[in-house]
Amino acid sequence: MCREIKSRILRELNTVLDAVDEDELQQFLAALAEAKKVFFCGVGRVGLMASICAKRLNHLKIQSFVVGETTNPPIGVGDLLVACCGPG
Repeated sequence: MCREIKSRILRELNTVLDAVDEDELQQFLAALAEAKKVFFCGVGRVGLMASICAKRLNHLKIQSFVVGETTNPPIGVGDLLVACCGPG
């Protein structure tokens, strides 16, 4: 059972990753690297994933925030806003 679930998860991840355009990914990574601060916004499950992404970037020493938190600094020139949305 566990092996079947693992295989299914890996297939789904590969399907998603195969659909990612390499040039767009490189542009996104460059924008992340160049940004002074990175802000993420999203709602529901997508918002949760955006929050997780912001946390991971902070672990990598990239200053990132989730829009709507009361302690966030203001967004300014040189910052990046990543707006996330699901299929809806």
